[in-house]
Amino acid sequence: PGQEMAHFLKGVSVVTGRTITEADLDKCLSTEFGLDELDISECLIIAEEAWAALSPRSDMTQNQLDQQTDSFQTLDDIINYVQRFRG
Repeated sequence: PGQEMAHFLKGVSVVTGRTITEADLDKCLSTEFGLDELDISECLIIAEEAWAALSPRSDMTQNQLDQQTDSFQTLDDIINYVQRFRG
């Protein structure tokens, strides 16, 4: 407990190939970091693991998953979404 953000930032740093800090949380995932839908999905999974959250993604269709991924513009968006489903 208390290490969720550090775990998330470390994992996202691997995805982006650069060191990510809390100052980067509001930057655009596609333009600032060059992330595509698969990268954003990976960041979402990292957030779920970091905050021990279980989002309803397993019950979604591929189209719903794609729409959800498109809705995440920043890392803050991902964190806020995942924190709604904390265990």
